[in-house]
Amino acid sequence: MNIRIIKNAHNLKGNVYSGRFILEKEFEPSGYEGINLVRYYLYDVEKNQKTELLSDRKKYDILKIKNLDKKNNMLYFTSISEEPSEKKDITLYRYDINNNKLNVIYKYNDDIGQYSEYKRIRVFILNEIYIIIQNEYIRYNLTESFKGYFEFEQYLYCIKDNRIIAITDDNLRTNGIETIKLLKNNMCVIKTGYNLMTDERYKNLSKNEAAYERVSFVNIGQLVSDILLMKKNIVLDTIDQAYYTETFAYVAVKGNYIVYSKVNPGENEEEVIFYNYETKESMLCINKNIYGIEDLAMSYIIGNTPYIRLASQTGTQFYNLIKNTVDIKFPENVTVETVVNDMFIVSGRKKHFIGRDTPAVTVYRYPDKELLHQEKGIYMGCIAADRENIYILTV
Repeated sequence: MNIRIIKNAHNLKGNVYSGRFILEKEFEPSGYEGINLVRYYLYDVEKNQKTELLSDRKKYDILKIKNLDKKNNMLYFTSISEEPSEKKDITLYRYDINNNKLNVIYKYNDDIGQYSEYKRIRVFILNEIYIIIQNEYIRYNLTESFKGYFEFEQYLYCIKDNRIIAITDDNLRTNGIETIKLLKNNMCVIKTGYNLMTDERYKNLSKNEAAYERVSFVNIGQLVSDILLMKKNIVLDTIDQAYYTETFAYVAVKGNYIVYSKVNPGENEEEVIFYNYETKESMLCINKNIYGIEDLAMSYIIGNTPYIRLASQTGTQFYNLIKNTVDIKFPENVTVETVVNDMFIVSGRKKHFIGRDTPAVTVYRYPDKELLHQEKGIYMGCIAADRENIYILTV
């Protein structure tokens, strides 16, 4: 295990690319209402250097892009043409960080004024050839007291031959795609339907305004094939669903598990479900007194075991769902900042025989809390490149 400390990194946030680069984003207002300019920087952790990418091109935060392609050297960004008319050419680019190759993968013309408060677009990069484009539109509820992105239309776009195919599946068009997450190979988990926890929608939407929410498996190849055949019932292997009195607050992929939160807002109760997609077995933990997103349980997969984090007067505890017991504890004088790659990253104070105690960041290995590393400094974040490399940010 390679643990690397990056000091004076209080502004450093982002994802790791090609094993050693951290991709950062910085936003600033643009001339278009509701749309920011975005700058991309590559921070080389080995050389301690920061370089702006494609500084000669204006890049805009207009498309919400989710990349499912396993290649982590690709950057996607959008530009807006400079002509003075309301309608602008909006271009989605793919940039290869390794060889500086830049390609246009999608281009369309639209009224830029719509994006301030009426419309947004979500893009799912399925692979090098296909992307899904989801247009989302603002709609009011029946009492006109609340508005949200509740109307959808989706298209499959083929980059190779510049072909666009409307998605006709009733579930997707009515309820929308909230997220798609890659599991392994071409298998994904897809969450359809908008959740009711966002903006406390459960307080504002009537029963016939709520979406049918589903957590399902889908194979990318099968999904593309069904869309090309214009099927109205795309094959989804649903593992759970919710409607009105229940909602899925989030869906995450952790290890071999799909972890999702199923909330009953009326009962202020949450079920945290750990579904092992290898064994098809599931476990759940019930969490009460849920009044908002901030009350949701904190779930982890540590050592291939589902855990729930608990706070007590004596410190931080981790409840093992397989053993049905608390088997990991940290005292109240330290803060467990995060758990990554079966390591606990903890901040606290380091005692000295002479002089004042100093802030320190400590790394322990699961399950015996073996001390791996300790460093002076204040914890600011952690970025895992892979299972063998971790960067801890301090100041």
